Amino acid sequence: MSPEEQTDLTLHQGARLKLREHHLQGADAGRYLGEVAVALDPRVDAERTMAGIDEMLRAVCEDISAGWFDRAPEPVDVLSDELPATLLSWLLPAGGKRLRPLMCHWGWVASHGPSRGGGHDEMVRAGAALELLHLFALVHDDVMDRGDSRRGRPTPHVDAAKAHADQGALGDSVLFGDSVAILLGDLALSEASVLIAGAPASLQHLWREMLRELVHGQLLDVTAAAARRRDIGHARRVARLKSGAYTIQRPLLLGALAAGADPSTLTALTAYGEHLGEAFALRDDMLGVWGDPAATGKPVGDDLLASKATVLLAEARRLLPPEVSERYLGASAQITPDDVPVLQQLMVEAGVRELLVISQDTSAYGVDVKYAERTWRGKAYQTRMKALCEGLGELGVWSRLHYVYPYPHVDDIIPLMAEGKVLPYLDIPFQHASPRILKLMKRPASAEKVLDRIAAWRKEVPDLTLRSTFITGFPGESENEFNELLDFLDAA
Repeated sequence: MSPEEQTDLTLHQGARLKLREHHLQGADAGRYLGEVAVALDPRVDAERTMAGIDEMLRAVCEDISAGWFDRAPEPVDVLSDELPATLLSWLLPAGGKRLRPLMCHWGWVASHGPSRGGGHDEMVRAGAALELLHLFALVHDDVMDRGDSRRGRPTPHVDAAKAHADQGALGDSVLFGDSVAILLGDLALSEASVLIAGAPASLQHLWREMLRELVHGQLLDVTAAAARRRDIGHARRVARLKSGAYTIQRPLLLGALAAGADPSTLTALTAYGEHLGEAFALRDDMLGVWGDPAATGKPVGDDLLASKATVLLAEARRLLPPEVSERYLGASAQITPDDVPVLQQLMVEAGVRELLVISQDTSAYGVDVKYAERTWRGKAYQTRMKALCEGLGELGVWSRLHYVYPYPHVDDIIPLMAEGKVLPYLDIPFQHASPRILKLMKRPASAEKVLDRIAAWRKEVPDLTLRSTFITGFPGESENEFNELLDFLDAA
């Protein structure tokens, strides 16, 4: 066992023993694990990394300012602030989620960076460079998309255009605003490149690849919107390249490389980052159509107006009735501001937006709080499964229930499915049919009762869809018990 693996094992065992002693669960357990990790090595603390990134970004802006005024001591015309001050105002205090430097930090932690004792400075440098790169991407993206707000404030091109118009300056205000914003983005990209130039060669190589992916993804985004593309494969490719790779996957790998990660760790983080990155991109698209501007800091509906080639619109093209799909998303369609709320609602009704309820045991909802009453959206509900589903039914969104054990009170949900309040769909972990195997698994069930219950459900909701998982080859399972499971599947 290597020294870093021994340290990690010690951390894990110490935390586990302490958790057993105090019977901590859920968020308390996670919080305590974090405290143990930070106590053993404070560099694990993400806040410490973010503070180091802040310090580096501030130093970059101060260095730019010093040379800036040496070259031209008089104030810049038309604009209220010099470009270095504008750059700093967008970087600090942090107005965004800082996902990229956080992913860089956790890539470093996952690769034993704390226990190996190296690479922290390189990881912080890469994190600061990622923040500068992200600002470059946002500023230029807002120019291309004509976005007028970001992080709850006017975008740089809008701000500069307003300054031009307010002063009655010569020329076109919009062009002036675009020009200033492009220069701001260029400055951020230039400083990011300077920072990464001081990193090890492996990080520089990955950085170049990330930039190429980002530019390629942005180009595909622009051209696909112009071509009104609605194929799902292309939409997912754009999501992965434009957002997923440079938001999650590549930052994770930059942190891992800073820690000196081995090939197997890099392979694992590559796969993990690809999936999580695509999930982030899809979530970002969702917020772009149905998000709350007060929470996201950017307008809602712009992707629809621009007819972006997103996975959402590809799914809408597939799921909407043909005449509606052609009207809004066809080869000659042009979405107007008045169309946006209509299309938002049509997409919800068609199931483009869907709510999945997933928990350790959805049918046991409320047991841990003794079914205490809670207020949600101005209405009191008991924390019971039926009340949960009744509340979901008022949202007007497709809702599917996952991981539902077939307890008797699940029968109460079937009428809600018949009424269309929740989708006629249940994900039930049957897992086996043999009473002996189920007992060994410590799972409650009776195959005969379950089959009777399914038959009753289907009598009330004929189109009920059931999804399940089964475990075969469980230690001690006989051939007869395996056949018993097959017979159960046929009957169910």
